[in-house]
Amino acid sequence: EDAYLRPAYSLLVKTIRLLAVFMSVYLPGIYIAAITYHTTVFPTGMLTTIMKASRKVPFNSITELFIMVIAFEVVREASSRVPGLLGSGLGIIGPLVLGQAAISANIVSPVMIIVFSIATIGSFATPNFSMAFSGRVLNIIYIVLGSLAGNDTILVIAQTAEDGERLEALINKLSNSRK
Repeated sequence: EDAYLRPAYSLLVKTIRLLAVFMSVYLPGIYIAAITYHTTVFPTGMLTTIMKASRKVPFNSITELFIMVIAFEVVREASSRVPGLLGSGLGIIGPLVLGQAAISANIVSPVMIIVFSIATIGSFATPNFSMAFSGRVLNIIYIVLGSLAGNDTILVIAQTAEDGERLEALINKLSNSRK
């Protein structure tokens, strides 16, 4: 679809898409690492706001994020299984209702909803399904790595993983060996 645009517009669209995919993979892990280990990267006012919002929530940030990931993946799977407009409506309205209910019940903080929503919206910019699935798997891996040892671990792993195709090939090889 980018081939039919002028080169400048095509470059802009590709840059925005790359930024969105980058945020969908790395943002939750970087946020978890920053809020857990590297709180000095936040300005004092912002850190105070994050802490005030998180004070009411009985879970730590990692648990909050995994609650969001599981809830959204359930909604995503459910909406893909329901035919027609009802499935599309479920995919749009479901996360909105769940997010608002989770904030009202103090299960997750509003900041976590924002971080996860940005990452989720970024994942919709992924060009094809297999790449999107790899991005979802990488997202969870980086969340775990960020929660274990901070941004240093994320950066080391990101530098050593040369591209998503090698990870996807490894995942395919592992899944084929189980069959």
